[in-house]
Amino acid sequence: MKLKSPYLSARFDEIEAAFVKSEGWGTKTPELGAYLAGYLVVMVCGVFEDCIEYLVAQRADRTADNQLASFIKWSISRTFSNPDDGKIAGILAAFSPEYKAIYRERIPADGPVALALNSISSNKNDLAHGNLSKMNVTVSDVKDYFQRA
Repeated sequence: MKLKSPYLSARFDEIEAAFVKSEGWGTKTPELGAYLAGYLVVMVCGVFEDCIEYLVAQRADRTADNQLASFIKWSISRTFSNPDDGKIAGILAAFSPEYKAIYRERIPADGPVALALNSISSNKNDLAHGNLSKMNVTVSDVKDYFQRA
C-alpha cells in the first residue's frame, strides 16, 4: 500500500506483517485462526484510530497557533475512538461541512470502504464487550476489510 505519510506507511506495514504471520499460523488450527482474527480487528481498529488522530494533529499544526493545535490534539485524543465511517465523517464535519462533503464524494456511506470500516469497528466492539456469538470473522476477512478501508 503506497502512502504519502511515512508515519502512516510504517503503521500500516505493522499490520501487513501481522497478517503474514497470522495467515501462516491460523491455517494450521482453526481455533487459533479465530483468536488471531480477533487480535487483528483490535489491532487494525487501534492503528486506524491512531493514524486518524495523527492526521488531525498534522492538520492542527498547520494553523501555526500552538494553543489551538494543542487544544485540537487534546480534544481528539479524548473524544475519538472506535473509528467507523460515521465517526470519521463526524470529525470531518466538525472541521467543515466541505470536508465531510469531500469525504462522502470519495467514500459513500453505503460503499465498500465504509462497510469495511464499520465491520472492523463492530467486530472489535463485539470482541471487547464479550459478544463473541456476534463475531464471525476470519483472518482473511480482516485482511479484506483492512485493504478496502
